[in-house]
Amino acid sequence: MAAACTEPVAAHPCNPSRRAFLTVLASGAALAACGDWRAGRGTPRVGLALGGGGARGLAHIPFLELLDEMKVRPHRIAGTSIGAVLGTLYAAGRSGREIRELMTGLVGDGRGEGLLHGSYRWIEYIDLAMGGGGLLDTDDFLQFLHGALRHDTFAELAIPMRVVAADLWSREPVVFSSGEMLPALKATIALPGLFKPVPYRGHLLVDGGVVNPVPWDLLDDCDVVVALDVSGQRTHQRGEVPGVIESVFLSFHAMEEALVAEKLRCSRPDLYIKPPIKDIRVMDFQRAGEIYDQAKPALQELRWGLKRLLG
Repeated sequence: MAAACTEPVAAHPCNPSRRAFLTVLASGAALAACGDWRAGRGTPRVGLALGGGGARGLAHIPFLELLDEMKVRPHRIAGTSIGAVLGTLYAAGRSGREIRELMTGLVGDGRGEGLLHGSYRWIEYIDLAMGGGGLLDTDDFLQFLHGALRHDTFAELAIPMRVVAADLWSREPVVFSSGEMLPALKATIALPGLFKPVPYRGHLLVDGGVVNPVPWDLLDDCDVVVALDVSGQRTHQRGEVPGVIESVFLSFHAMEEALVAEKLRCSRPDLYIKPPIKDIRVMDFQRAGEIYDQAKPALQELRWGLKRLLG
């Protein structure tokens, strides 16, 4: 097994040690390129941060398609949870359109094909794992993902990628940027209580949203940073009492929103976009068509924002 690189970084979004650590990661060439761009020479380096959100993360796909249309190629991508999954597919050379087709084949699009239809059946890729630290296991889904990626290691990606997981005991981020991809992806989607924590080299890893839901702070070597927050919102219905699992998801959502709000208070990305995703639950993948439709109003925000920033 190829060695994998994990980079523990400070958990608090305002901690200056994190910024200092990431600044060291930027090479002399990267800093020179930044200077050239600001002097009117060279091409700006665009960093793309893709946040988590379960099924709501499918909203990233129309934005990836727009990047393809605009011929904007990210210099680096950082992702958490489903944002890491879709970001890694994109970094592997899959187009936004190809990623949409992969997801439609896996979960349907909600327009005539339900959750258990299509070339792949989502439920077949999630095995019950009661008593193992979570309700579900994702090994078969990861095998599907491995085939879709067509690569094994981060070094093979066309675009450098950073995947965020969280150490359950230290409550620190663990950032994967080299070595094998599947352990990183398994960890970043391990939503506590739903998926089993992932033992990895002395860490016990869970969903990166626990510590860094939208990881734009991992893109400090880029000239322009774009962050996509697909956390969405839920409407409270009078008299509604969520079940146990849904209550866990709603609590996790509230925690993530608080973390993002604190990060925004400390340091904003150049372009922060939060599509108006409404009343989509974590596992509502069968509602893909609705999710794509809800993302559409924010596409112009990305288009005009990039035109303004890139000239």
